[in-house]
Amino acid sequence: MGGIAKPLIRKAAAGTASNSKAVSRSEASTDKFINPVCGMAIGTDNPLHVEEYEGFSYSFCCDGGWTTFRKDPAKYAEIHLTSMRRVTA
Repeated sequence: MGGIAKPLIRKAAAGTASNSKAVSRSEASTDKFINPVCGMAIGTDNPLHVEEYEGFSYSFCCDGGWTTFRKDPAKYAEIHLTSMRRVTA
């Protein structure tokens, strides 16, 4: 199964704190998320980190991308939202 992975942002539950959380196997899915820092497609069933920012969950495949995102989340959230608009338009 090839092609381009569509960006995926999972809406966080209301009142969720902005921090990293583990994603349990019960939350597993076959969706892909495009890491806004490096552009890599990540399976949402097993990301290394998930960061909540402004009500959305962002998945990361490594410590470096997650750390970079946390330094300037607004910048990378905008990059991700812009890429989503291009893919879905």
